[in-house]
Amino acid sequence: MSALKKRFIIGCALAFLVLGVTRLISMLPYSHGRDVVVDALSFPGAIIAMIVYPEGVHTGQGSPTWGTFAAIANLAAYIIFWYCILTVIRRPRS
Repeated sequence: MSALKKRFIIGCALAFLVLGVTRLISMLPYSHGRDVVVDALSFPGAIIAMIVYPEGVHTGQGSPTWGTFAAIANLAAYIIFWYCILTVIRRPRS
């Protein structure tokens, strides 16, 4: 398996892990700290979704898909993030 594929697969696994941890944190009892952490971890997807739905969930007929789009965008953002981190870590030292 090539190094690019391996980094991509590991990046996907880490991205799903981040989303799973975010979900587990959101199931904890209410606290301001919990909300801050969940909001921070969900921020990349929300920013990307704001490009497509500038009014957020109030975009008329587009509002039912805003949450789905934000979740997919969050997954994509974390895949790219982890892929870049793994690429920097695995870069050969010269």
